[in-house]
Amino acid sequence: MKSSRAFGIPSVFVTIVVLILLYVLLRPSVTVSTSYSGRTQAKNDVVQIATAVTAFETEYGHLPGTNSGVVGGELLTTLTGGNPTLNPRLIVFLEISPAKKGRSGIRDGVFVDPWGGPYQIAYANGTNAWVTAGTNSTTIPKRVGVWNDPELGKPDRWFWQPAKLARRGVTSWD
Repeated sequence: MKSSRAFGIPSVFVTIVVLILLYVLLRPSVTVSTSYSGRTQAKNDVVQIATAVTAFETEYGHLPGTNSGVVGGELLTTLTGGNPTLNPRLIVFLEISPAKKGRSGIRDGVFVDPWGGPYQIAYANGTNAWVTAGTNSTTIPKRVGVWNDPELGKPDRWFWQPAKLARRGVTSWD
């Protein structure tokens, strides 16, 4: 009698089912770890922006741009050394790469977080009393505040729930 070394249909079926189960079980943990790395990147970005603005103020004696808004346009050009009017020494206070999927960077002239939402900035009104930061007003002991709005940008399918979506929000003053 010949022995068969080929796989039978039941063993192939069981192997496929096991692989599907592994994929279903491991996919959420990979997505969650990716979202934490995005949050870490966003936190790093907001701190770098606030540090760049503070360095600009130390160098030139005034804050760049307007009091608040999106980190983009004239403010971004000034901090990256491309505006000789506001940054006559063309000092690069902030280096930013173009945005890619799942990574922060410059997109359409605006500095965006890893989810594609723009970073926001506001300056304190002389007494370090905060004007408005995001959806809530708050007082912070800093001259410059930078944050992202987790509801802006492209939502991840695992972060549709408001509690999970709120975890993506970062601030420069925490």
